[in-house]
Amino acid sequence: MRRASWNKGLRCRKDYGPYAVPIAFVKSKVAVFILGDGVVDPEVRENLQKDDWLVLDFKASNVTDGEDQAVAIRAAVKENLKVLRKKKKK
Repeated sequence: MRRASWNKGLRCRKDYGPYAVPIAFVKSKVAVFILGDGVVDPEVRENLQKDDWLVLDFKASNVTDGEDQAVAIRAAVKENLKVLRKKKKK
């Protein structure tokens, strides 16, 4: 998924921050979790959202080449950047 996102022009960090976000798009504050059978810890999700992060989670069983997820991530990155810019202007 990181490679597919990279091919879409997105730059990310791996295991980022105190919550070790598996794939983090820092500037746009988008956190991506790839889940087996579990869910993102509700406390982690809540804390990230309090800090204006958008949390996306994908089931590992649904990820093949990551291309579909990269398209969704790109849209989320663009949208969250708009939201963050609006908040900054206020």
